[in-house]
Amino acid sequence: MAYGRFPDLSALADAMADDLCVKPAAPIAANPRVVAKIAEDSVRENLRAEEEISREAERALAALGGSAAGMDQQKLLGGMRERIAKKRGFVL
Repeated sequence: MAYGRFPDLSALADAMADDLCVKPAAPIAANPRVVAKIAEDSVRENLRAEEEISREAERALAALGGSAAGMDQQKLLGGMRERIAKKRGFVL
């Protein structure tokens, strides 16, 4: 799966690792490269899961078809995303 939407993710992870491991009074005594890799993987997986929830909500909204006509589509989509996320134990 490509993650082209997140080109700066490694830079973000590096900055997080610097804050956690390198700066004075850093709360973690660990290798910054290892911490950056864990942070990048965690954020990437979180974004992937959120995209999956959004796609599922879009499919559910499309399945409603005409029965959702006249309703606020964005509000319905947001509610579906929240319901799906809650069902999976995922915090948006």
